[in-house]
Amino acid sequence: MGAVLNRISADTIDYKSDEVQTIIDISRDLARKFVYNLNAASFIDNTTEGITAVNYPALYAEYDSHLFGCAIECTIPVVLGSTYCT
Repeated sequence: MGAVLNRISADTIDYKSDEVQTIIDISRDLARKFVYNLNAASFIDNTTEGITAVNYPALYAEYDSHLFGCAIECTIPVVLGSTYCT
C-alpha cells in the first residue's frame, strides 16, 4: 500500500469542497501514472499480468495534518530472487 497526499494549509471539515475533491482527483491521476510506470519496471515478474486489481480509495484529513489524496492498494508481482528492492 502506498499513498499520494497533499496538504491543505487551512483547517477544513468540508470534505465535499471543490478544493478537497480537486486534490483527490489530482492524487488519483498521479497514482495511476505511478502504477503504470511501476508496472514497466524490470523487477516486475513479466510471467504474470503485472500489477492488476488496483484500488485508489480517497483519504481525508490523514494523520492530523490536513493531508488529502488517495491510497494505492495493489499486489505487486516481484521477480523471485530480485535484488532491486533493498
